[in-house]
Amino acid sequence: MAMLEIDGVSKRYGGLQAVKDVTLRVGKGEIVSLIGPNGAGKTTLFNLITGFARPDSGRVRLEGEDVTGLSPEAVARHGMVRSFQITNVFANMPVIENLRLASYLRMRSPLLSDVFGLRSARDRAARTMKEANGILDLVGLARFRDTPAKRLAYGQLRLLEIAIALCVRPRLLLLDEPAAGLNSREGEKLTELLRRLRDGRGLTVLLVEHDMDLVMSVSDRVVVLNFGEKIAEGTPAEVKENPQVIEAYLGTPFEEEAA
Repeated sequence: MAMLEIDGVSKRYGGLQAVKDVTLRVGKGEIVSLIGPNGAGKTTLFNLITGFARPDSGRVRLEGEDVTGLSPEAVARHGMVRSFQITNVFANMPVIENLRLASYLRMRSPLLSDVFGLRSARDRAARTMKEANGILDLVGLARFRDTPAKRLAYGQLRLLEIAIALCVRPRLLLLDEPAAGLNSREGEKLTELLRRLRDGRGLTVLLVEHDMDLVMSVSDRVVVLNFGEKIAEGTPAEVKENPQVIEAYLGTPFEEEAA
């Protein structure tokens, strides 16, 4: 069974057909990248998947369960997490506290229970702290554990966003242009992290990204949208040489135009 199934999803805004009859599958443990020119419908499709917009037609299923039209909060509770849904970084709080709060949101445990020092609350807090520290190690932010989030560099903040999302224990993680604004070194760190999430944790990732170096190096499959329609799907090598994809980028070499 696929982790995510999108069947014939369409969305129109007035006279604009933003997404037209898109069907795709994301297998468990895959990294699938969604690419295309500006205005191709990528963000709209993300919104339809995660409950920020309701499709006019078609269905969205997570491991066979129909989540079409559910609220963003309900979709997240089912395990499909779009990073900004829960990534409200508290700038003045230490990095580790940002992660702890995300874990509390997942567990829906009352913070007051910790104040009263109940055994179950203490045990839960210890487990939460251990998990948070492990995630900081995973994303490469362990040395910033006690640093206020506002002191992090931009690239480190993007990693913190992913760390917070991981605290919710998603089955499917959706990332919208995580490499935007990163320099080459930060982009390499992000690439390494995504590989670790897939290969080490078996996490499924659906990615919207314009950085073609990242897309081509981490993706198991690439889906290309243009004017709201899916025009190509395949391995990075297959998509890179697809004539329809090259044409969609105004006839220029794919890597140069998409970068």
